[in-house]
Amino acid sequence: MARRRATNGLSLAVIVLVASSSSAGTQARRPNSREVRAMQVLVADSLTKVMREPEQSERPLREGAARISAGRNERESFQIVVTAGSQPCRDVTVTVSALQQDGGAFVIPSSRIAVNPVGYVQTEQPAYPVERVGWWPDPLLPPGLVTVAPEQRQPFWVTVHVPEDAPAGVYRGAITVRADGLAAGEVPLELRVWDLTLAPTPPLPSAVALQPEILSRFYHQSPVADSTLRSYWNMLFTHRLSSDDVGDPLPDGMNAVVDGRFSGQADFSAFDKRLEYCFPRGLTAFQAARLPGFQDQGPDL
Repeated sequence: MARRRATNGLSLAVIVLVASSSSAGTQARRPNSREVRAMQVLVADSLTKVMREPEQSERPLREGAARISAGRNERESFQIVVTAGSQPCRDVTVTVSALQQDGGAFVIPSSRIAVNPVGYVQTEQPAYPVERVGWWPDPLLPPGLVTVAPEQRQPFWVTVHVPEDAPAGVYRGAITVRADGLAAGEVPLELRVWDLTLAPTPPLPSAVALQPEILSRFYHQSPVADSTLRSYWNMLFTHRLSSDDVGDPLPDGMNAVVDGRFSGQADFSAFDKRLEYCFPRGLTAFQAARLPGFQDQGPDL
């Protein structure tokens, strides 16, 4: 079934035929059916979970231009989805050009457009019923070359950050998909910028738990390094969210509580340094500390 669907969809796709050549100086011959390699490029919105197997995606993907809308200082995302034919697509890359304003001189540079391959996490059957067990799209991976297995899909997450001074209107550019040995495919990109600007700091407070103890085990850092925490904080700030984990569970010296009173000298210097880093970047809420002995009945400080 997967092979039949991939074949039927070729007429709606970017199709590339590659003929293998013999020794230098001979003419290229017409490829036979076993030498045909296809690459299909489609578009999905940011709410679609794109499964590796085309027949298991939760909704149909579409061909043609990618169209998004955003205000100034807003980030808006969509997905470019590459499907391999009967042979793998190797060393796939997705690049986006600068976006030119229709009827104007303003240009949104490509440096404000991020492209990340979507990674997959293999899930297992939990104790309760779930819709699907297997490979789920979840993390955004660092930019790099990607190989798409035969008759499978690979989404690329594209995010456009609109400048604060961008005039309202329509902007256009192009998305180019390249794979080793295949001709490049191109998808038009259209961005409509609304005549509004998002504030640098979101008005809605948020506090996303990072759980440094888990990060410490994953990265083999004890305690987890500030550089690691900052990479996660910056990711949250980029999406207008805050972390409640900006300090140690307790300030240094605040290690004993008797009858609701702590002993020792509390040193908040490391905590203050982290707040000085986070507040200018959009921190709206955080957890200061939780005293021992009050885990079940005491509120966060």
